[in-house]
Amino acid sequence: DYGDTNVTRLYKMQISNPSNIELYAYEEDPADSFKYDNKTKQSKVKISEMSCLGDNTLLIDERVTHTTKLYKVDLSKGTPVPTDKVDTIETDMSGVTPLKKTLLATQSSPKKIEGVANLDGTHFLLINDNDFGIENDPEVAKVVELNSSK
Repeated sequence: DYGDTNVTRLYKMQISNPSNIELYAYEEDPADSFKYDNKTKQSKVKISEMSCLGDNTLLIDERVTHTTKLYKVDLSKGTPVPTDKVDTIETDMSGVTPLKKTLLATQSSPKKIEGVANLDGTHFLLINDNDFGIENDPEVAKVVELNSSK
């Protein structure tokens, strides 16, 4: 509903105190940085999966069609969105500090990664959305090694 914004909301909730919710602003990469084609709109950039690396650390799968970037984000080092900005972060980032992210890998296979399983903190299983086999993509899953301690 926000057109070509590159801002996504990430929420953090304490299980022991569910009313304690924090909102963080996550900025997706510009669509043209995925080098898929120069016609891709920002609205096509998706966060299709997140995997927990620790209490405050996430592995985020940010993708456009056939290219995925895997980022590490540490919420404990982020600044929650101020309460007066909660309703406007997609259109007005003034006074809001987006989360810092660290690129761990860029993947082109399997295509359309939509699942990431943390196997042991170093090895991750990437699973694609093969659209029920319509594209006849034989690679459905792949294990990759990432240095998530970066």
